[in-house]
Amino acid sequence: RRRRMLVVLALTLLLLYAVLVVAGDLECVEGSFLDDLSYFLTYGVASIANGLLSRVVGPARARTLVGCCSACGDSPVGQVVFGVLYAGSVAGAWTLLLPLASFTEHVFAHVYAVLVLVLFFAACRSDPGIVTPQNATKMLLLFPPDPDGLLRKEQACETCMVMRPARAKHHGGHCVAYFDHYCVWMRNAIGFFNMRYFLGFLLVTSVACAHGAVVGAGQVYRDIYVVRGWRPADRRVLFRVLANRYQLETALVAFLSVASATLFGFFAMHVLQLLRGVTSYEYIKLRRMEVATRRRYDDAGYSLEMLRIVLQPKTYLDRAAKTGRGKEA
Repeated sequence: RRRRMLVVLALTLLLLYAVLVVAGDLECVEGSFLDDLSYFLTYGVASIANGLLSRVVGPARARTLVGCCSACGDSPVGQVVFGVLYAGSVAGAWTLLLPLASFTEHVFAHVYAVLVLVLFFAACRSDPGIVTPQNATKMLLLFPPDPDGLLRKEQACETCMVMRPARAKHHGGHCVAYFDHYCVWMRNAIGFFNMRYFLGFLLVTSVACAHGAVVGAGQVYRDIYVVRGWRPADRRVLFRVLANRYQLETALVAFLSVASATLFGFFAMHVLQLLRGVTSYEYIKLRRMEVATRRRYDDAGYSLEMLRIVLQPKTYLDRAAKTGRGKEA
């Protein structure tokens, strides 16, 4: 009974976490406790950690430590960690979860494994949307500033020597259009040109992990009930069998389930932000504003326009250049 309660509690917390990650971008919870809790789980933890670190070691040392962490973020550490997790998951799935799988399940597993790698390297190596003198005019037309200039405004970048369009941010020696965030896993900024690869990676990896978890659970079930012909008397005996004979399979299925729920939660969060026309960087800035100011940006509701723009960036850039104006997202 204790193990069953722990499993139910773990699944409940996992589902709650995924719901809270998505709930922060819903207009109906704006300014509520759920909104604050979602922000805490996604962005606020880092801010609280910085504050506690400043109190413990002092502001100067805290800035030094944060700078060291930022330097590590610009290093290939995240990519190496992802490579280890990817290789371990693929090797574990092929040796533990797929021996009794069907031909179709094998095909899907191989397709998912290839797609995850392709989208990961595409997001790592692609241009995030660097603003250059050649495309700056198009960017300015496509991303107009706000009338009040509180959240989105144009300004000259003295480093890049270009007029930075609204919604852009200087990062890594370049101004990145529609800057969303910097991903330490991919060692690249996520912006206007590679947002589609980032979203594809989150979605495909989430589906791949879910597929592996489902196939793995079916594999263990077939091995127990069909191949070996065991009939555990109750769930307590089944849990004991899983703990004693299928430790690696159970751990891998649990890991894939958690990874799938987490990645899908972040995918849904970014899609909802695109439907609201808000980047992750802008979302953090909005959190620091008054609720009344934030609501002014929510009055526009949801729109597919920004989602279409990031899925077809070059098409919309050319369209903005031809029409001589852009549409505010």
